[in-house]
Amino acid sequence: MRKIIRKITEVLERKQIMTGKDILKTYFYQLDKTYMAAFLAISGLLTESLSLLYPGILGRILDVITIQKDSGLFTFLCLAYVVVFLADKFLCVGEEWLRLRTRRAMELSVKKKMLKSMLLSKPGTGDMEAGKASELLLDGTKSVILYFETGVDFIKNIIKILFVLIIMLNIDWRIFAGAVVLLPAYAGLSWRTGKRVKEKGEEKEKEYQGFRSWFVEVLAGMQTIRKYDMQGKIKRLTRERERSYIDKTRRFLLADLRAEFMTQLFMQFLNFFLYILSACFITQGRLTIGSYVMIFEYYYVMQSSIVKMGALYRQAHEKSSLMRQMTSFLNQMSAPAAKGLCEGIDGRIECRNVNFSYPGEKRLLDGCSFCIESGEEAAVSAESGAGKSTLLKVIAGIYEAEGGAVYLGKHRIEEYDPEYLRSKVIYFVQEKILLYDTLKENVALGKTFSDERIWRVLEKVGLADVVKKLPQELDTRIEGQNSCLSEGEYHRLNFARVLLMAPRILIIDEGTISLDVEAEKEIRKLLKKELAGVTILFVTHRKESIHGAERILYLNKGRINEKNYR
Repeated sequence: MRKIIRKITEVLERKQIMTGKDILKTYFYQLDKTYMAAFLAISGLLTESLSLLYPGILGRILDVITIQKDSGLFTFLCLAYVVVFLADKFLCVGEEWLRLRTRRAMELSVKKKMLKSMLLSKPGTGDMEAGKASELLLDGTKSVILYFETGVDFIKNIIKILFVLIIMLNIDWRIFAGAVVLLPAYAGLSWRTGKRVKEKGEEKEKEYQGFRSWFVEVLAGMQTIRKYDMQGKIKRLTRERERSYIDKTRRFLLADLRAEFMTQLFMQFLNFFLYILSACFITQGRLTIGSYVMIFEYYYVMQSSIVKMGALYRQAHEKSSLMRQMTSFLNQMSAPAAKGLCEGIDGRIECRNVNFSYPGEKRLLDGCSFCIESGEEAAVSAESGAGKSTLLKVIAGIYEAEGGAVYLGKHRIEEYDPEYLRSKVIYFVQEKILLYDTLKENVALGKTFSDERIWRVLEKVGLADVVKKLPQELDTRIEGQNSCLSEGEYHRLNFARVLLMAPRILIIDEGTISLDVEAEKEIRKLLKKELAGVTILFVTHRKESIHGAERILYLNKGRINEKNYR
């Protein structure tokens, strides 16, 4: 866990988005208020203390009743028991409420900062992969927090068990010996269930990988179904996978039922043993009724602690897969980017014999070559699945070409400094990329702009009137994908980001698909006016948009057809 926290800290500090201190503060402090963390810690301490206190008070009350001592003491003990019991339950609810609030604050803050980090590390206003990476980092960070909570809860439950064993030893060593002998067996069964969960998780992970390969095979079969008869193969594969899944589910269910049955059997055997032993002590006068009740109350406390530890053990293993994925991703991000050229991107794009293919698939780009001069507007046209979006991602630097070279200006794309490249090349997509932050932050995306400049840009894209109607205008908070903007308004917000960043090259991948034809014409006219001299390369399925471009590049079998230049 320490290695993962250290890795997160290294990555985020290097990107100057979030320091190690921020990571701790985001979880332990609600809205950066110290008292919340202190109150959470104190309430947890009081909860555990009171849960160990009221069984003893209950036993003392029963002793007062059976021995018929002073009724004033009895009344006081009854009131004390009620107060302690209610306080314990109240603090349990309060602690859980505070825990949920702090975790929610941590999730929102980490998601915002992680997503902002990913957006700034991509060469554009947003990319679907940036959102996926952000979700992975967020889930992984939650797993780290869960591991931390698991460790703390583990220690608390061990202390409770030791406390109860000391009380039983004080009452009678034979009761203590019975608990010490039989409880480890119960604990072992409880943890055995946790091990089964771990094995189930590993099997599910393997099954998921197998399902992915099967799904790819089915898709490949569907693509070639007109050429070959693949229907029988697809049906056979589907039946085999379904049968395998049902068999594994049945095995896991039976194993869980056996473990649960054995656990309950040992628990009842332990109860029976303690009942008989305590009854013998009462008849011999060695044990009072109050002590008898207190033994079982404390025994149930110890029993619940062991069950809780087994549950914590299971939770830790359930999150181990996410931890591994996040560690792998952070290892990819942790390599420091090499410094390169910080000038030279003038808007000219040239591809020289570019090759690219996805793992295990045929080449989408095969010797692709073309040139776009600075300030030109070009559209890429091709059949669905021919590699239009892939070509744009290679030009933007999101994917690396397997062969050939992409030149921006006079230099290859690999020669430029990543930060400089991101500031001059914008990759624009239709997927929503929104931060858990104010509308102003969602427009600026981590950069600093004055309110006047943001208002001017919003006016140009037709969003100023919409924002003015919001309760807090630019300071209105956006809760992720559940924003206060419609689809069309969100895409106008995306174009506002473009105008603020003032790129040299703008790459649009279906970025206007949610706008109607008239709105798209209006936006394109605005871009030509405001971004005069900027090279614009776009992909769209609308024929009106393609024929309105200055140049049309036809992508066919991985190459640009020079004869069809317009």
